[in-house]
Amino acid sequence: MKTTSLMWMAIVAANICLSPVVHAGTPAEATAMNAHVQRDGGKVCLDGISNFENVDPALSHMKAIRCVLAYEGQSVDWDWLLGASGEAFCCYYHPDGTHLTQFVHSWDIANAALSLYGFAGQWRAASTGPDIAPAWPVMQAEIAAGRLIIAPGIMPYWNGINSRCDHWYIVTGVDPAAGQVTILGAGDAAVETPLPTGDDPRPSPQGTHPCWYGILRHIEPGKSTGHYGPDKPMLTITRLGPPMEPKSAALAALQRAVQLAHEPSVTAEYGWGKGVYLSGLAALQRLHDDLLATQGHGLDEYQQLNPTKDEPFAGLKPEIANLRLLAARRHAAAGFLKQAAQLLPDAKESLLAAAEPYEQSATHAHAAFGVCFNSEADWLKFQALEQGDQDASHHIGWRSYFRKAEEKLADPTNRQTMADHLAAVLSAEQSAITQIEKALADLNDSTTP
Repeated sequence: MKTTSLMWMAIVAANICLSPVVHAGTPAEATAMNAHVQRDGGKVCLDGISNFENVDPALSHMKAIRCVLAYEGQSVDWDWLLGASGEAFCCYYHPDGTHLTQFVHSWDIANAALSLYGFAGQWRAASTGPDIAPAWPVMQAEIAAGRLIIAPGIMPYWNGINSRCDHWYIVTGVDPAAGQVTILGAGDAAVETPLPTGDDPRPSPQGTHPCWYGILRHIEPGKSTGHYGPDKPMLTITRLGPPMEPKSAALAALQRAVQLAHEPSVTAEYGWGKGVYLSGLAALQRLHDDLLATQGHGLDEYQQLNPTKDEPFAGLKPEIANLRLLAARRHAAAGFLKQAAQLLPDAKESLLAAAEPYEQSATHAHAAFGVCFNSEADWLKFQALEQGDQDASHHIGWRSYFRKAEEKLADPTNRQTMADHLAAVLSAEQSAITQIEKALADLNDSTTP
């Protein structure tokens, strides 16, 4: 198998599946989706499956879902997938600052996205202890039946211990005798890698990692599971029936958009990063206010006046980075609303009027991100470095990039500029939600006798 290519990983995310992956091996059994099951003793793998771009962890769960749906023969529009699932309308913020903010909702969103196309996902934990043996028969059975598996956290790494919990990968093959799995989403071709065992001999905290895991959380009240989902999670996917009727999907998404905008907060009850995360308009308002309230001029004074808590909390910097994700979500929201407008003619005017401020929100969110983190290409360059090297934080370029971002955050003029962009984001978001609420009222009037 090819190893991860840093050149490929630096490509700006285009949100497309890449060229098919082909294994050499024994004669193949055809599956319904033009893939083939290859068998060699206990080794089983699926051939002929398109890889997917997965450099940045933001929206990694949606990219994996889209790739599986494409494999299942579904035509998947990116804006529709994000909008109808609710992803495009999410926004969260933790006052202590953490990169985990971007993963608050991924569990429910993944299942919502699958249901749009007539599929259901079932989370299956291989076992509760350190033994990975129970995972093999589950994986073998799914692959042999021509079904892909999503396993958040499995990543290619030489020692078979580490995991990358913020990426979702797709398992296309298993070799229990060798302790290997074949995964997509970790480079420019399929990669064979040890299934993580978690038996890291180093002292805590490095030695306390599970075998592999994903950062998953329920958004439904009372169903929070913290930020760590089950140990050794596997998302198996089953077809239930035809895709959801588009008008119904659009209407449900509009209702969800309003709910998410006005939801004040969500709670991660346990796990790394547990605590209260502000949601929707409240999240954006607090981030704006925190930027204006932050003190310090120059990096030394800024760090002295704004000490951070223990990991995973790191102050404002990761939350500013998350504005890039907000921009991607809101750009998709605008695209989704334009499609919904064609499906719901009684609300067409209001839906098109909501799309424009979401584009404005995306523009200002990305501009605020750029004040600290420069260009999209710069960000992806260092995300690629991290995906290719578990110890990327020791790389001189990596350290320099994120130090410079914090130096920019330590400049009051830059904080004011970012706050100004956030004020524009807030205004645009409020306008968009007002128009969506009007659209729902229009639809209600059109169905009322």
